[in-house]
Amino acid sequence: MLEKQGNSMKKLFTVYAYIVCALSAFFVVIMMGIESEQLLVIFNPRYGLSQKELVSYGDNDNYRRAFKNVADNQDEQEVTRRREVAYNSALSATKVHNIRETVSDSFVLFGFVGLFLLHWRLVKKLTRKNTDNSILNI
Repeated sequence: MLEKQGNSMKKLFTVYAYIVCALSAFFVVIMMGIESEQLLVIFNPRYGLSQKELVSYGDNDNYRRAFKNVADNQDEQEVTRRREVAYNSALSATKVHNIRETVSDSFVLFGFVGLFLLHWRLVKKLTRKNTDNSILNI
Protein backbone atom coordinates (compact mmCIF):
# COMPACT_ATOMS: atom_id res chain seq x y z
CA MET A 1 0.00 0.00 0.00
CA LEU A 2 2.76 2.44 0.96
CA GLU A 3 4.75 1.56 -2.17
CA LYS A 4 1.69 2.23 -4.37
CA GLN A 5 1.08 5.56 -2.66
CA GLY A 6 4.73 6.51 -3.17
CA ASN A 7 4.53 5.71 -6.88
CA SER A 8 1.37 7.79 -7.32
CA MET A 9 3.00 10.72 -5.53
CA LYS A 10 6.08 10.30 -7.72
CA LYS A 11 3.88 10.36 -10.83
CA LEU A 12 2.03 13.42 -9.55
CA PHE A 13 5.28 15.30 -8.91
CA THR A 14 6.57 14.24 -12.33
CA VAL A 15 3.46 15.59 -14.06
CA TYR A 16 3.70 18.78 -12.03
CA ALA A 17 7.37 19.23 -12.98
CA TYR A 18 6.65 18.60 -16.67
CA ILE A 19 3.83 21.17 -16.65
CA VAL A 20 6.03 23.79 -14.97
CA CYS A 21 8.82 23.06 -17.49
CA ALA A 22 6.43 23.42 -20.43
CA LEU A 23 4.97 26.68 -19.12
CA SER A 24 8.40 28.07 -18.29
CA ALA A 25 9.69 27.21 -21.77
CA PHE A 26 6.62 28.87 -23.30
CA PHE A 27 7.18 32.07 -21.32
CA VAL A 28 10.92 32.04 -22.09
CA VAL A 29 10.08 32.03 -25.81
CA ILE A 30 7.63 34.92 -25.34
CA MET A 31 10.14 36.91 -23.27
CA MET A 32 12.86 36.33 -25.87
CA GLY A 33 10.57 37.88 -28.49
CA ILE A 34 9.89 40.88 -26.27
CA GLU A 35 13.60 41.28 -25.48
CA SER A 36 14.48 41.07 -29.19
CA GLU A 37 12.07 43.85 -30.06
CA GLN A 38 13.41 46.02 -27.24
CA LEU A 39 16.99 45.46 -28.37
CA LEU A 40 16.00 46.43 -31.91
CA VAL A 41 14.57 49.72 -30.59
CA ILE A 42 17.67 50.34 -28.46
CA PHE A 43 19.93 50.02 -31.49
CA ASN A 44 17.54 51.88 -33.80
CA PRO A 45 15.24 54.12 -31.70
CA ARG A 46 13.31 55.21 -34.79
CA TYR A 47 11.45 51.86 -34.64
CA GLY A 48 10.13 52.85 -31.22
CA LEU A 49 8.35 55.98 -32.45
CA SER A 50 4.76 55.80 -33.57
CA GLN A 51 3.72 56.67 -37.10
CA LYS A 52 2.12 59.86 -35.81
CA GLU A 53 5.39 60.94 -34.16
CA LEU A 54 7.40 60.17 -37.28
CA VAL A 55 5.03 62.24 -39.42
CA SER A 56 5.02 65.15 -36.96
CA TYR A 57 8.84 65.32 -37.01
CA GLY A 58 9.01 64.84 -40.78
CA ASP A 59 8.88 68.47 -41.87
CA ASN A 60 8.15 71.91 -40.46
CA ASP A 61 4.50 72.07 -41.60
CA ASN A 62 3.65 68.77 -39.89
CA TYR A 63 5.60 69.87 -36.84
CA ARG A 64 3.58 73.10 -36.62
CA ARG A 65 0.30 71.17 -36.93
CA ALA A 66 1.30 68.61 -34.32
CA PHE A 67 2.67 71.07 -31.77
CA LYS A 68 0.51 74.14 -31.26
CA ASN A 69 3.19 76.02 -29.33
CA VAL A 70 5.09 76.67 -32.58
CA ALA A 71 3.95 79.98 -34.04
CA ASP A 72 3.27 80.24 -37.78
CA ASN A 73 5.31 83.43 -38.02
CA GLN A 74 8.51 81.92 -36.59
CA ASP A 75 11.61 81.78 -38.75
CA GLU A 76 11.93 78.54 -40.78
CA GLN A 77 15.44 77.91 -39.49
CA GLU A 78 14.28 78.26 -35.89
CA VAL A 79 11.37 75.87 -36.49
CA THR A 80 13.73 73.40 -38.17
CA ARG A 81 16.15 73.61 -35.26
CA ARG A 82 13.36 73.11 -32.71
CA ARG A 83 11.92 70.20 -34.72
CA GLU A 84 15.30 68.46 -34.92
CA VAL A 85 15.94 68.97 -31.21
CA ALA A 86 12.48 67.59 -30.38
CA TYR A 87 13.04 64.62 -32.72
CA ASN A 88 16.40 63.80 -31.11
CA SER A 89 14.84 64.13 -27.65
CA ALA A 90 12.07 61.73 -28.63
CA LEU A 91 14.65 59.24 -29.94
CA SER A 92 16.67 59.52 -26.72
CA ALA A 93 13.59 59.07 -24.55
CA THR A 94 12.55 56.01 -26.55
CA LYS A 95 16.02 54.50 -26.23
CA VAL A 96 16.23 55.10 -22.47
CA HIS A 97 12.72 53.71 -21.95
CA ASN A 98 13.60 50.51 -23.83
CA ILE A 99 16.88 50.09 -21.96
CA ARG A 100 14.97 50.22 -18.67
CA GLU A 101 12.36 47.78 -19.98
CA THR A 102 15.06 45.41 -21.20
CA VAL A 103 16.75 45.36 -17.81
CA SER A 104 13.52 44.74 -15.90
CA ASP A 105 12.31 42.13 -18.40
CA SER A 106 15.67 40.37 -18.18
CA PHE A 107 14.99 39.63 -14.52
CA VAL A 108 11.70 38.01 -15.48
CA LEU A 109 13.42 36.05 -18.26
CA PHE A 110 16.13 34.76 -15.91
CA GLY A 111 13.44 33.84 -13.39
CA PHE A 112 11.66 31.69 -15.96
CA VAL A 113 14.97 30.10 -17.03
CA GLY A 114 15.75 29.29 -13.39
CA LEU A 115 12.29 27.87 -12.85
CA PHE A 116 12.69 25.71 -15.95
CA LEU A 117 16.14 24.42 -14.93
CA LEU A 118 15.03 23.62 -11.38
CA HIS A 119 12.01 21.65 -12.51
CA TRP A 120 13.86 19.98 -15.37
CA ARG A 121 16.36 18.70 -12.83
CA LEU A 122 13.43 17.45 -10.76
CA VAL A 123 11.99 15.65 -13.80
CA LYS A 124 15.31 13.98 -14.52
CA LYS A 125 15.59 12.84 -10.91
CA LEU A 126 12.03 11.51 -10.84
CA THR A 127 12.25 9.64 -14.13
CA ARG A 128 15.50 7.76 -13.42
CA LYS A 129 14.97 4.02 -13.38
CA ASN A 130 16.74 3.18 -10.14
CA THR A 131 16.04 6.13 -7.89
CA ASP A 132 14.77 5.91 -4.40
CA ASN A 133 11.34 7.36 -3.73
CA SER A 134 12.73 10.42 -1.99
CA ILE A 135 12.31 13.51 -4.18
CA LEU A 136 13.77 15.80 -1.57
CA ASN A 137 17.35 14.74 -2.41
CA ILE A 138 17.63 17.06 -5.37
